[in-house]
Amino acid sequence: MVFVRNICLLLLLLANLGIFPATASAQTAELRGAISDDSGAILPGVTVTIRQTDTGIERSAVTDDRGLFRAPALQPGPYRITSELMGFKTDARTLRLTVGDVSEVRITLPVGQMSETIQVIGTAAAVDTTKADLSGVVSEKQLADLPVLNRGFVGLAQLLPGGGPSRAGDARFGIQTAFGGTNVRSMYTMQIDGSDLDHPIYGLAVVNVNQDAVQEFRVLRNQYDAEYSRAGTAVVNVLTRSGTNDWHGMGSYYGRDAKLNAQNAFATTKPPFDSTRVSGTFGGPVLENRAHFFGAVERLRQNSVQIIALPAANPFASAWNGVYGNANNETTGDGKVDYQVNPNHAVNVRYLYDNLKQPSDYVLAEQYINKAHDVAGTWNWNISSSKLNTVYAGYLDQDTLRFQSTPDAQVVRPSFTSGRSPNLPQGFPRKRWRLNETFFWAPAPHALKFGTRFAHEILNYDADYYGSGVWEFNTDRPFNAVDPATWPFRYTTGSGPQSKLYENNEWGFFAQDDWRVAARLTLNLGLRYDFDSNLRSNDFIAQLVADPAFAGLSNLVKSPRGNDYAHVQPRLGFAWDTLGTGRFVVRGGWGVYAVRNRPWFNIRGQVVSSQFTAEVTNPALLGAYPDRTAVLGGKSISDYIKTAGGRALYLPGDDLDLPTVQNVTLGFAKTLTANTTIEVDGIHQKQSHLQTGHDANLPARGPLATNPRPYPQFGTVTLIDGTTSSWYDALQTSFKSRYRSATFQVSYTLAKSISDGTNDNANTSTDPWHTFGNDDRGLDENDRRHALSWTSIMQLPYDIQVSAIVSLHTGNPWDITAGQDLNGDGINSDRPAGLVKDAGGWANDTNLAIINAFRASRGRAPIAMDLLTQGSGDQLVDVRLMKAIRLAPRWGAHAQLDLFFEGYNLFNHVNYENPSGNMSSASFAVRTVARDPRQLQWGARFRF
Repeated sequence: MVFVRNICLLLLLLANLGIFPATASAQTAELRGAISDDSGAILPGVTVTIRQTDTGIERSAVTDDRGLFRAPALQPGPYRITSELMGFKTDARTLRLTVGDVSEVRITLPVGQMSETIQVIGTAAAVDTTKADLSGVVSEKQLADLPVLNRGFVGLAQLLPGGGPSRAGDARFGIQTAFGGTNVRSMYTMQIDGSDLDHPIYGLAVVNVNQDAVQEFRVLRNQYDAEYSRAGTAVVNVLTRSGTNDWHGMGSYYGRDAKLNAQNAFATTKPPFDSTRVSGTFGGPVLENRAHFFGAVERLRQNSVQIIALPAANPFASAWNGVYGNANNETTGDGKVDYQVNPNHAVNVRYLYDNLKQPSDYVLAEQYINKAHDVAGTWNWNISSSKLNTVYAGYLDQDTLRFQSTPDAQVVRPSFTSGRSPNLPQGFPRKRWRLNETFFWAPAPHALKFGTRFAHEILNYDADYYGSGVWEFNTDRPFNAVDPATWPFRYTTGSGPQSKLYENNEWGFFAQDDWRVAARLTLNLGLRYDFDSNLRSNDFIAQLVADPAFAGLSNLVKSPRGNDYAHVQPRLGFAWDTLGTGRFVVRGGWGVYAVRNRPWFNIRGQVVSSQFTAEVTNPALLGAYPDRTAVLGGKSISDYIKTAGGRALYLPGDDLDLPTVQNVTLGFAKTLTANTTIEVDGIHQKQSHLQTGHDANLPARGPLATNPRPYPQFGTVTLIDGTTSSWYDALQTSFKSRYRSATFQVSYTLAKSISDGTNDNANTSTDPWHTFGNDDRGLDENDRRHALSWTSIMQLPYDIQVSAIVSLHTGNPWDITAGQDLNGDGINSDRPAGLVKDAGGWANDTNLAIINAFRASRGRAPIAMDLLTQGSGDQLVDVRLMKAIRLAPRWGAHAQLDLFFEGYNLFNHVNYENPSGNMSSASFAVRTVARDPRQLQWGARFRF
């Protein structure tokens, strides 16, 4: 603790000196250079003028006594770099900087007159010679020319090493992208123009940006600077477009219809479908070379269906099978203004808007509404040629609503669950303020950044937990009042709607030094510290412990119990330019990364624990199903709890910590030809303190029916603690090439993920008596062994372009459970002894034997190995064919009309979701859901 305290004091001291970080700096680029004469002697005092050719904005730098210069916080885009020194010829070269890029140029000035200029084109090193991080950019051209279904541009990140579709059921906007063997909820962050716009509960970005408004984005994975926080496996930096000195605009139309779609594998007829998406952008100068604006708007109207296709053997098939209509309606908008006040000061302001509604005719479907406004501003102060300061401020106002249209009580059976989910409806009105600052300083041979990150968040939670009640059964047989085997084993009900508020401050401090130890070797040295002020909801816990209505709670949670202050995060990396030519770089590093908290546990705990939530497990009462009053013995919920106990609680535990990730990487990047590079990296990752729930009010051993709870005044007391770990090992490779009018990119990842307990963000444990270091070890739900992607963009004669994406992914494993409470702990997701978690999707004779023995004991037929090994892999080929019609100069210097036709899953391969893993169900190991079949889309785009 003394060490931690001293580190905190040091970083706070740096902050008070005016040295702060901002996530906004990650949205810019950096140029570094070394200048020498013909003999290789260093040249100090060279004036380097860096001009952004689209906007005319300039920055100047001067080489130091080592011949080095550095220009941080540059707006990504095309640049002209001019180097001048009396007695030498002038060097002028052009290059393009991308978001988050650190480009290095080596410039040689021949002796001569300054009036003589040497013109050089595109001379930055093809591979990064100064950074150990692993990253890739999805470029402006890829965003404009590759086929992207639903215009979900972040899906293109799946084309980079380590990326893949997330199947963990944690996405609200369709299939999301996961990185490094983790889920969407907490392990990576998305920053849009410096704003961290992750949903605090679901993880995905809360604002969907019009793809035509995105300039480019970079994905940093598994190894990155101390500047980056709240992410364990990846950071996605999205840069929206800005205006330029030229007037530019774009109008786009995309259409789809059921007539051009193939039929889903589980549909008996081709279901209705139509989609219309229109988009417009416009930008230009306010003051040439100084002030520019850009704006964009997009509108989506999509009507589709949800197919329920339970197998005929499922007793609920006739009641629920069908085709149900749904819709996806969304409006997005953004605007940006950039202003170069004078040569040393620049500001910008950006606004984002998103309004999404997803209604459904299926009464069990979750309906979703999301509305968000985000505004952010940045001020860059160029103090000197070696010092620059960036201030960033942002505000997010967002509201999410989830609900179902059914009012019925939820009925949970092995083969089907009907009725209203116990956590719906729920609303998340949210406000978030951000204030950051970055200070850059480049005293040769160092490139330093220091600072702080601050965010204040207010999250409201409106919910009606168990408002309709939940009946849980161990059988599919209809209820029979004279047959106790058909009765529910538990009934849970709540006392009514609650509205709670969770307030939290997030602090982060960092220092980063990219130290050029030698001409060919750069060390990346970083130190970061993060903490949350309200991680464990200590004030709320103190109120409960002091409340006589919760007598005995102090035996389960402590108060006071402190906070998690242990997140000092050192990061060490190196980049070795082995030949000194920038063509072959060996890189590696080790780092510790604290992940953002998911306040779902905090805010749900306040709602569930503040209301009266009763659990009834007495068979004598449960025989009165479905009469709620009779099951409660004719009492109100509060009176039942006073006399029979069983009040359910849900709380952050004493050991709830921020999850922590340690990454070790080693690899190389090599330029094979002027336009071809290859990268190969090995990764070892350990995730610790993953947040998992367990029932803290269970007897030491044995079923609840014969062993009373230690504190009978309470029922299930779910405590969320950081109790499990996972490991990820991967070999990530990429190959990029450009040949004449074609570009190619291939990425391949070989990986394995395992974990030693229930999955991250799980509410319950299947092994409750082994909470810490339990023996529930096996493949992680996010394990994906192989991921291969291939993309190409080819320009053909007659202004015809063909682009394609080929994606091949093996599936995630699927968990297999009994679907029944085998050990009497009140949890019906147990597994028979010896059956490892996530056993579905791979062949194992022992697992198959355990499964079939259990099914035989329940009168179910055995399954064959081919059913056990079913998976959810992808085989997709997406193609775009485009014809450009040039309209210049009549309609403007850059006017062009693009007509295109796109095919998604062109060969109509059936890509299944994982089957049911409930061994007691008639649908066990039976596939019932297939992802989208072939879909065709047409469109037009006018650019000027």
